[in-house]
Amino acid sequence: MTIPLAIKYVGAEQYGVWLTLTSATLLLYYSDIGIGTAVVHFGARNRATGEGFNFTQLLSSAIGVVSIVWVGLILVTASFVTAAYFGGYFGNFDSFQFVLIVVSLFLLVTGFLTKPFEAILIGAGHFVTDRWLKFCGSVVRLSGTLTVCLLHPTLGLLALVEAVSLVLPGVLAIFFVVKGSIATIRRQEIKRETVTTLWSYSYKRFAVDAVGAGVLQIGTLLVAVVASAAAVSYFSAAFRLYSGIRQVIAWVVDPFRTILSKLWVENRGYFPRVVLSFSLLVACVSWSVCCVAIILSPGLTPVWLGRDSVYYDAAGMVTILCLGLMINVLHIPLIASTDAAHRPGVFFLPQALWLVLYGGLALVLGGRFGAVGVCVAMALSVAILEPIYLYVAQRNLGFTIAEWVRTVFLPTFVLILPALMMAVSIAWSADFSIVWSVISALIFILLVLGSAYLLRSRLALTDIRAMLGYAL
Repeated sequence: MTIPLAIKYVGAEQYGVWLTLTSATLLLYYSDIGIGTAVVHFGARNRATGEGFNFTQLLSSAIGVVSIVWVGLILVTASFVTAAYFGGYFGNFDSFQFVLIVVSLFLLVTGFLTKPFEAILIGAGHFVTDRWLKFCGSVVRLSGTLTVCLLHPTLGLLALVEAVSLVLPGVLAIFFVVKGSIATIRRQEIKRETVTTLWSYSYKRFAVDAVGAGVLQIGTLLVAVVASAAAVSYFSAAFRLYSGIRQVIAWVVDPFRTILSKLWVENRGYFPRVVLSFSLLVACVSWSVCCVAIILSPGLTPVWLGRDSVYYDAAGMVTILCLGLMINVLHIPLIASTDAAHRPGVFFLPQALWLVLYGGLALVLGGRFGAVGVCVAMALSVAILEPIYLYVAQRNLGFTIAEWVRTVFLPTFVLILPALMMAVSIAWSADFSIVWSVISALIFILLVLGSAYLLRSRLALTDIRAMLGYAL
């Protein structure tokens, strides 16, 4: 919701500058060098068995590790800002705007220090609290953007609002962790054994996360290279919707990270069957949300982003990114499952291949088709590599690809595709008008729900209920 406001009041060109500057910083911010995943994993194991490291040990050691990385990140950001300044990237901004943008960048980097507190909350079973804190950050972002755009629309203030909204959940997590006596930071608890164990897990997970975050963030940089700053804004708008759908996927996946870690310790024989049921649940929810976005995008995107979005084919970008995400989501729960099985990093090779293939295709297709070509490159590259992801999962999670196809892919395909084809045909016959796009989306949802009821015996609902019961 904030991108259309930023484009309208600040301008696509100026907002594109901020998005380009933050793309590299956000790569490390979201991947958090894998330490957050390690804290969640070992925290869940401690809750399951009472053995291993307690939360104070985990938090203290995690803070020690990220503090060292934070110093390096500060230096990298300073170098990045200096190069941009002398390269004339800030030429259109006055000194006050420049200071606000730089302060916002360094505030964003400092928020990196709060990531272990967020991981402690999740690992200790306070996932709902963590989601509420994220929601608070979203509210601040929306209200702050509205205030800036209506009262004093400048990029510097808008950048400051976005930086504060991203850092706020971590700051609030510190309060909840300390107030709830979940963990404290003690220098004497920073021990070599804890740090070594966390790092041995996190660097493998970081390799996967960093490449994955690179795939997600490099698109903005590639569009900046092959197109214009305005195209960056519209690509980022489409990509923000894509990221929103990924957030929905995270809401489905994240609660089960601790559950899967506990299950791996307590009942490994049942683990592969649960992973397949978990994958089915994630696939059905994700495909449904993606299809709703595909149905609505041609009619609603011009209203959402303005008529100029038609020139940049923002609706086409949304559709292509969602189709790619429908393929990408097939392995997202498998990565979470290998983390729970204490096998982080096994997906590094396919992730690295995805980044390389995506970058190469994006330069070729982006140079010819602009931002739309970059979107096609992302979707096409993951489609080519998905069999490799499944092969890696088969080797590490105890099921065969044939079992995965029978239990996950075919039920999802049968459940979603007929409903999507009917809904799109209705919207297409009405030239994707706003009213009929909404009606078609509602028809799609009803058809999916009806099909799910008719196919309930084929959808492994018993295992899904068991997982939810175990989670609760």
